[in-house]
Amino acid sequence: MSNELYQNEKERAVHHELIHAISLQCGLPEGKIEALYESELEKLKAGAKIMEYLPVLIRRRIMDALRDEESQVHHA
Repeated sequence: MSNELYQNEKERAVHHELIHAISLQCGLPEGKIEALYESELEKLKAGAKIMEYLPVLIRRRIMDALRDEESQVHHA
């Protein structure tokens, strides 16, 4: 993703800590989580009024997407 996604290094660090934590929790490569996370961040950031909520919303969306993906694999 582009550097414009993050306003500064502090913001980048906050998001990347969460990316790392989700990766560990799910047992998935950090690169996969980073791609999902930054895609959601890009979608949500444009319309967000309170930026502090973005990590929570994005984490929930990623976890839901991964659960749905896992469910489809088991039902296929």
